Amino acid sequence: MPVFFEPSTLGAIAVRVMELGGTYDPEILGAMATYRSDALGDVVRAVRVCELATSMTLDEDVVARNGSTVVRAGTELTDLLVMRLTNFALGVGIREPIRVRVRQKAA
Repeated sequence: MPVFFEPSTLGAIAVRVMELGGTYDPEILGAMATYRSDALGDVVRAVRVCELATSMTLDEDVVARNGSTVVRAGTELTDLLVMRLTNFALGVGIREPIRVRVRQKAA
């Protein structure tokens, strides 16, 4: 019997598996991580720092490699914040991927 997860946990599971590494198909994990959507039309994706954009809102805290929280979940990204996170990633480092919400355009 197949096991089904709520969409919200499916993405979280995929992100965690990517963090742990292993011999999993990255395309399948990427699809799982981007699967969740909600009633507001947002899609949750797992992205690297270099993919961050102003159209995104953080779905989880951004955490440095040393474990400290850099930016809290729920923060809407601005040009300045994307630039600062990019620079921070080059120095101290940021744990990736990062879950973000992307607003879907109305049809």
